[in-house]
Amino acid sequence: SNNGGTILNIDMGGGTTKFAIVSNGNVTATAAINVGARLVTFDQHRMITKIEPAAQIVANHQGVTLTIGEELSHAHEALLVHGLTIALLEVAAHRPLSILSKKLLITKPLSYDRPISAVFFSGGVSEYLYNFEKRSFNDLGIKLGKKIRELTPSYLEGVPIEISAERIRATVIGASQFTAQVSGNTIYLKNPKLLPLRNLKVVIVDFSDTEGSLDKLTNYISQAIVAAELGKPAGPLVLALRWPFGPAFEVLRNLCIAISEAVTGYVAVRAPIILVLDCDLARLIGANLSEVLDDYQDLLCIDGIQLEEFDYIDIGEPHPDAGVVTVVIKSLVFTG
Repeated sequence: SNNGGTILNIDMGGGTTKFAIVSNGNVTATAAINVGARLVTFDQHRMITKIEPAAQIVANHQGVTLTIGEELSHAHEALLVHGLTIALLEVAAHRPLSILSKKLLITKPLSYDRPISAVFFSGGVSEYLYNFEKRSFNDLGIKLGKKIRELTPSYLEGVPIEISAERIRATVIGASQFTAQVSGNTIYLKNPKLLPLRNLKVVIVDFSDTEGSLDKLTNYISQAIVAAELGKPAGPLVLALRWPFGPAFEVLRNLCIAISEAVTGYVAVRAPIILVLDCDLARLIGANLSEVLDDYQDLLCIDGIQLEEFDYIDIGEPHPDAGVVTVVIKSLVFTG
């Protein structure tokens, strides 16, 4: 980690941004804020399709009116992005927080006293910031990445912006947990005593060609578990789900029933079941699955993290005041 210097990692996702200060390879401070690319989404004609509560807070503060089904003008988008960027950078730079930043902050502010020797960006928005991604996903991502890149030097003066080897899959990802939060509700943890967990092998389940039907979902999960050659159900089971169907109730219910059928062996031996999702649905799926499994306690769902075949993960203990857990991803296969 940069000759033992103090590194700031800023992980920018769809609903939240997580900050981690890393000194000599240890995470010494974390924080999370409601700043993300998908707080507002729109269709190809720029008609607004989704407004998260955090976006509404920024809109009110910036004097912008947002209405589902109405157009998001470029000027209004710029105002939203500017507000989000300033809030993110005030936290990153340890500056006094404006009213807006305080409203968007999920945890306590980020605190550190040693100078930052480098800043790394990871997560979906970083792909725009580093100019690796040109396509638009009909959200604030492109403008947000550019604006953060533009204003970072004036907040983190003289701090080099480094490119992380793994970018989207950075090693330091704080998945933030906060009950009152809507878009960044990135964790569902029934039993905090489950954690920490170390060196868990990841089983990838990709549902892209299942059309969401119950039989196919169940088959895909069972086959993935068999293919991972985990042996008989004993330790924790980590399922990394690639979920293309969004939050529609019926198909989510199918998913939870499918998981419950595929993991009966694990439930029988009271093994921890961990779901890692690539979409913002951890709390919803966690609550539903817990119900389907008759209030099973040893259940953890985390979202906004993308895992690959052959990855292993560590999940740290929940941070007492901030309700943050640190997830470390270890990749055995590096591409690129």
